[in-house]
This record gives sequence, structure tokens and C-alpha cells, in this order.
Amino acid sequence: MPTWDKETAIRTVLEITAECISVSRQDPHPSEDDVRTLQAQIHIWEAIYAKLADDEIHNRIEPADLAIYYYVMKRVYGVLRKRVKPETQKCWSDSDVADMFTTTDKNDSFTDAQQRQCFEIMLRWKEGAAWVAWNGRKGERFANEIEFWGKVLNEFSSWAFPSMFPEPPTADIVNRILDPSGALVATNLKARVMTARSPGAVAMDLNSLVHVEQGPFKLNMKHINFLHACNGELSPNDIVAKCTGRGQLGGEERRQWGQFMKTGGHEVSVIVEFKAHPSQDARFKADGNVVTHEMERLVRTFRTASTDNRTFRILYAEGWYEGPDRYGVVYRLPSHTTRPQWESLENILLKGAYRNLLGDDLQNRVGLAKALAWALVELHSVGWKHGSLRPDNILLCGEEVQGQIRFDWSAPYIIGFKSPPLDTGVAAQWNSKGEWKTQLYTHPAGQLVESEPNQKIYDMYSLGVVLLEIGKLSSFVGENKLLTMKPNQFKEVFIEEADGLIATMGKAYMEVVLACLDGTFGDADRHGLVGEFRRRVCGKLDSIRI
Repeated sequence: MPTWDKETAIRTVLEITAECISVSRQDPHPSEDDVRTLQAQIHIWEAIYAKLADDEIHNRIEPADLAIYYYVMKRVYGVLRKRVKPETQKCWSDSDVADMFTTTDKNDSFTDAQQRQCFEIMLRWKEGAAWVAWNGRKGERFANEIEFWGKVLNEFSSWAFPSMFPEPPTADIVNRILDPSGALVATNLKARVMTARSPGAVAMDLNSLVHVEQGPFKLNMKHINFLHACNGELSPNDIVAKCTGRGQLGGEERRQWGQFMKTGGHEVSVIVEFKAHPSQDARFKADGNVVTHEMERLVRTFRTASTDNRTFRILYAEGWYEGPDRYGVVYRLPSHTTRPQWESLENILLKGAYRNLLGDDLQNRVGLAKALAWALVELHSVGWKHGSLRPDNILLCGEEVQGQIRFDWSAPYIIGFKSPPLDTGVAAQWNSKGEWKTQLYTHPAGQLVESEPNQKIYDMYSLGVVLLEIGKLSSFVGENKLLTMKPNQFKEVFIEEADGLIATMGKAYMEVVLACLDGTFGDADRHGLVGEFRRRVCGKLDSIRI
């Protein structure tokens, strides 16, 4: 049996892509709709061809990701074959594409392990592909199918290309990821987020962002009125003293509802998240501009990422302000929501009525788990680590129907990012590791005084604890047996409890939680980590059928 050869595999994918492009352009009598549909898809194929032909990407791409491109293009070829008219048969018979697929499959160009990993991710698109193939009028099926696989290539490319480069990204790396043709829309969004996050971003780089993403973002605190859930308006200095309980948004000492007066006098409801002054940071004492620059970068990243909140699950940031003892980040609510329907996941797990809503249908829990896992993939694909992923930093919103709130479990929003969201800077002083609740969700290695800077593997561990709570329909906050334990003992308890998920959530869900807690994804600094997490966690969650 031939040994798998990456060079041959890449060449095969490139040749197949080129043949599909060539043959698609040789239909002598296409309909106008087919011309528009095919042209858009050809642009996507050409963009991917150009990326895979790039030597740097060529060398870095993960074998399993290359297998994905192969099998998706094989599906594309199948769709193209179905539309062949008699007058175009010669074009196809002269093409080598069919022989390429046959030869590649016979020669085991991809190992069993790569094919298995590929299958796990392909499950994400399998049902969608079946739906578009069998629905709609006969004349529209070709357009629907070919567009569907174009969306798949667009989405997958946005995971594969950005995550293969070292962090933080340089301007050269961002330009290499960026698709100048504009066909890979999702990939270009990732490149913009990487630009927004880059600590070395300069004015020239920021010109690639739209105007609202460029800044400045500092707000006048006089334009913000803080609202207590029960007592109405509060001044900034009263927040900590009077808001020690829990509101819809979680711990009120960490975030509050507010009213923000925009330019022109129009008031909108906002969420204000508080961040303490990093007074112990020597750089902050020496140069206040350090914090200003990093807060600007944080808000710029929120604005850019929220362009598509279905991808990153991020709220748009109006800006930030500096108060007497803390900073505040001001989030805009999505246009389709209103304030009373919001709750933190921790509230939902702690309140019986909301917890019952989550537990009413197993699909609720699985859907929420999938959304959170994929959101983490999207964040990590651009090198963005959360640093404090826990139920109090996850918000759910819904609609009130006949007096009862119905949450959209598949659309959580993630807030509470460690500030700033990069490993360097003043972040360590802004979210204390000493808080017991925080320690519940912190990776054991991250609790050490001399711990390594925040790593992706820490976020994956935190997600494992959150998924465990979702599976159990209960919160670890306040559990008596944990109150008497040392933080480094929590992991053993979590793994033991995760073993019991098989009875309620099934084997696949249990294996996902254990994988996150064990952190067996390889070297945390290796660029393939995100791909392994995507396959072993997200792919397995997508395989769950209820």
C-alpha cells in the first residue's frame, strides 16, 4: 500500500479544483441563473486554489484539513456531473477529473485516520446537503446544491487558513490569509479580526477595517446611566456598594444594565461590564496610554467580530469609559432583543424554572453545547483566547411567549473576556485568580502563581467544566464538597462526574467533556491544536442525533 504523501495529496486537490473550474466554464448553453451561480462558486474555487498553491500554506496545512478539501470538491464534482447536458458530455469525457478521483481513492491518498477525522467534520454538513438535494423545484436544485457546497468551502477555509499561523499575527501573515478576490468572505472577516487584535497594528493596517471599527472608542461617562434591576438608576460609585447580588446579567458587581445617550440625544439600552484599574501593573503607573491602547484594541476587536455575531457570538461594543476606580465596556444589544429576556447561563443553572426550560428537551442542551464549542473554535482560529470562560460570562436571550420566556439555546453570547484578550499586558490584574468561583473553571496549570500566559488549552478545559454543568443541569457553584477542596483537586471531581454523563447525555457527549478536561489535543503551542479540537469536540457533538 502506498505511503501517504502530502505533496501528492495537495497536487491532487489542486488538479481536481482546476478541472472543476475548467469544465464548469465549458457549458455552451447555460441558463442565466446557472451562469450567476457558477461564476460565484468558481471565484471561491479559484481563491482556494490560490491559497493551497501558496508555499507557506502548502507547508502548514493539516493533512486532515486537506482531506476535507478533497472530499468537498468530490461532492462538488458530483453536483456538476448531475447537471451535464448532452452537448457538454464531450467536455466531461475529455476531462481527467473522474480518473483523478478514482485513482486517488484506490491509492489511499489519505490515511484511515485522516478519512475518519474528515468524516467527523463532514457530518456538520451532511444533513444540509441532503436537504438541498431533495427540496425545492427541480430546476433550482443544481443552484441550491452548488451554492451549499460553496458556503461549506467558505466556512471551512475560515477555520483552516487563519489557525495555521503563529501568534500574534504580523501584517504579512494577515495579508497571506486575506483573499484579495473577496470570494472567501468568512476568511476575510477573520483577517480583519486579526488586524483589529494585533498589538502592532498601525494606521495603515487599520485602514482595512470599516470606519466604525477604526475608533476612537472612549466614551463620556456622563452619557451613561446605570440601572439596578430593582431600584432604578445608580451612580457609578454606588455600583459595588449596592449591587452585591445577582441580576439578569449575572453578578451585579461585574456588569449592569444601563442607558447610553448616543449622538443626537437618542438613548439605547446597553450592558456595561466593569474592569478594575490594574493599579499594580508597573507599566500602567508609568504610562496610562498602555491601558488606553489596549482598551481601544479590545473594543475594536468586539466591533469587528460582531459584524457576524453568528460566528463569534460577540456583542457589539459602543466603546469604553474610565471611571474613578474602574473601567467600563459598553455593549450594544442585538436589534432583535429587549432587556427583560436576558439571563446568564449561571442564573439558568441556579434557578429552577429556567433550569427546567433547559432540561425540557435534550436538544436544548446539545444545541447549547454545540454553539459554545463552535464559538470557541472561531475565537481560537484567530488566536483570541477568552481567559475566563464560565456560565456567568455566557448570556442567553429569548422571547416571552404566553408569559414564559423561551430562550434561543443555539445562540449564546460570550462576554467577560480577560482584558485585554491577549496573553501580554495588564490582563492578569483585571480578573483575579483568587476568586473561588473563577478557580472552578480555571485549568489547574493556570492557577499557579507563576503560571504560563493564557493558553487555548485553558479555554478548552473551562469549556469542559461548562459542558459538564449543562449535561448535569446543575451548577458547581456552592457545592459543599468543593468548598472544602483545594483548587487543584477540582479536576479529579469533574472527571469522575463526567463519567456519569453517559446515562443522561450519551457516550459521545461524555467523551467530548472528558476530552476537554483531559486536554489531550497535543502540544498547546502547535497550530494543529484548533483543528484537533474542531474534529474531536465539535465534530463529535455534531454527530449526536436526537
